[in-house]
Amino acid sequence: MKKIIAPSIIIALSSCSVPETKNTAPPAQTVPQVAPEPVAQPAPAKPAAPAIVQPTGDWIEWPITQGDWVYRQDSRGSIALFGNPGQDALLTLRCDKNESKLYFSRAGNPQNGAKMTIRTSHTLKSYAASPTGATPSYAAIAIDPSDGILDALVYTRGRFAVETDGMLSVAVPSWAEVVHVIEDCR
Repeated sequence: MKKIIAPSIIIALSSCSVPETKNTAPPAQTVPQVAPEPVAQPAPAKPAAPAIVQPTGDWIEWPITQGDWVYRQDSRGSIALFGNPGQDALLTLRCDKNESKLYFSRAGNPQNGAKMTIRTSHTLKSYAASPTGATPSYAAIAIDPSDGILDALVYTRGRFAVETDGMLSVAVPSWAEVVHVIEDCR
């Protein structure tokens, strides 16, 4: 009987044994979560300058630009300034007696090669405008005191217009301050 028990015990024991498994994968590890590096975002684009909406129709029917003319004298001569009180002038007409010139300026930064056109009820004339280099920026033209556009400004019917490339065109009243500066330079 011994012979039968021993092989059956071996068979019984062998059937109870768990086969050895080989795990070739490394034990699972927990990897700490790292926040992704922030991606550099481009700076927001500056909003585009609003499109200039020029007045339409005949310039003589454009609304008069809000403001008043003011006359002053200084060491260089005289100046007429147009605009709203407490703000920088929109337009200036300066008589520089030392240079025997009139300078007409309009607030704004002119484009390269910009033209400034002055319209009166009798005529219009265009000039090459250049920056004054002042702060705030102005586009300026030099006018000889004998230029016929000055007579046209004196005799225009109550208003004149100033058109400068890249800037809003304006219609302004022709008041005595303008005439006074013109007379000061003649």
